[in-house]
Amino acid sequence: MHFFNKKKKKKVAANYALKHEYDLIPTREMYAHGIINLIGSLFGIFPAGGVFTHAPLADQAGAKTLVFNWICAAVVISVMILISGCPNLLYWLPRSVLAGIVWNACVGMFPYEKIKEIFSIDTKDSYIVAVTLLCTTLWGIFEGIEVGFALSIVFLVQRSSKPHCAIVGRIAHTTMYGSITSWPNAITTPGIVVFRFDGALYFGNVNYFKRAIQVVVERHRRSAKQLYFLILDCSAINDMDSSGVLALDNAHKHLDQNNVALILTDVKYPVMKLIKRSHLLKLIGIDRIFHNVFQAHMYILARLKFINGENLLEDKLYDYIDEKGFNRIQLKKYLIFSMCNFDNTFF
Repeated sequence: MHFFNKKKKKKVAANYALKHEYDLIPTREMYAHGIINLIGSLFGIFPAGGVFTHAPLADQAGAKTLVFNWICAAVVISVMILISGCPNLLYWLPRSVLAGIVWNACVGMFPYEKIKEIFSIDTKDSYIVAVTLLCTTLWGIFEGIEVGFALSIVFLVQRSSKPHCAIVGRIAHTTMYGSITSWPNAITTPGIVVFRFDGALYFGNVNYFKRAIQVVVERHRRSAKQLYFLILDCSAINDMDSSGVLALDNAHKHLDQNNVALILTDVKYPVMKLIKRSHLLKLIGIDRIFHNVFQAHMYILARLKFINGENLLEDKLYDYIDEKGFNRIQLKKYLIFSMCNFDNTFF
């Protein structure tokens, strides 16, 4: 009951803070909620909190200060004194009248527009809302809250176990990179795949991550396209556990067996800390970890020119795409991968 009152009070306070455009201070609300229940517990009263009837009535009456509470208390005390001599007066008061009062106060609190927006935005959230409302109507408030909470946890685990991932290309006339689905005209380099994993790499999604890497390699193999580099864009990987470390190890070994080099970019501090602590830094190599995807491409271009004996000082490289839109990274042109040891010569 205390948990329900706490959630109810928070909901009521948040609704009116949004309606009247003032800042809600959660700490102050929780202090008030705790103090009133602490004092009430000394007298054995029912757990108190924000109510669905009192707040709407105060809002409809145009109350602006806490004087409204004192007036209500005075009226209630006066009525109690008045009817104390007539105990049968309330006995004949129809319950439908009380239900009508509660219904009239609560119907204004029901967020029709918000629920309609949820149904139009997110299918999974609409399922949670529909099931929660149905369970609340059939079983009760507490059962509805429990079912809604359980469904939210299930969908959260499902989303985190299969996060979004994308093949990334360079957006024209910028050094920014985006999904080739969102940016159909994004520039990609033949022989190089930039793969972005949008989620923390942990035990719940490592199998999905490894399978995604395998699918990228298999698609190039089936289409008879050569793949030499897989650049893993880690900009969306905010955290990683020991299972994630093993997943990167397996991905590196799988790529190495297919003569594909693994390059990491945009590695954040929590992930880099685990890489340094584990064997991955030695396995992948510090020279294959770059600040961003653009820097990794520039390094590939510089090494290609160096291997083919071109003077890097004479040709000042500021971009791997020239003014005419020509991609300077032409891996098929140099044919270095069939003529030399990949790991020792190129890197």
